[in-house]
Amino acid sequence: YEYETPLAASNKNSPEGRMFFTRITQALKEVDDRYDVVVIDCPPQLGYLTLTALTASTSVLITVHPQMLDIMSMSQFLLMLGGILQSIKGVGA
Repeated sequence: YEYETPLAASNKNSPEGRMFFTRITQALKEVDDRYDVVVIDCPPQLGYLTLTALTASTSVLITVHPQMLDIMSMSQFLLMLGGILQSIKGVGA
């Protein structure tokens, strides 16, 4: 499944990739009227859970140690994440 998801997401005519990245969004829509804020705490990695949660989010809170190397790493992470989220958006998720 780890290798099939990016392959499905790369095919714009395939609903599988879009379905995968919208699962958390669909779950949140079911409870939307009961909560003002939902916090999804993801591990510090860019796995499928984190990408799906980021796709469903309207805001992101990133904690970082106030040291130069950590801040530079966060900057690189945000640049990389922007590219990944554009790719996910490109398949309609």
